[in-house]
Amino acid sequence: MRNKRAPYNIPTIHESLAADVVCGNITMRQAAEELCRANWTQFVDLERTERLLAPYTTKGRQKNEHDHH
Repeated sequence: MRNKRAPYNIPTIHESLAADVVCGNITMRQAAEELCRANWTQFVDLERTERLLAPYTTKGRQKNEHDHH
């Protein structure tokens, strides 16, 4: 029986969009459009989308790991 008090593991919009971009389900532009629709950006902003999703992609994690060394 599952613990009823355990929180659900629901991904954030950033995690979800990054996963979709990484596996090729959507383009970065489509992710930018989704972030705009969700009011994370005021317009379809590819640069900001890349920055927002970077921590959730392998490429972004590798870059961040190198920055800390």
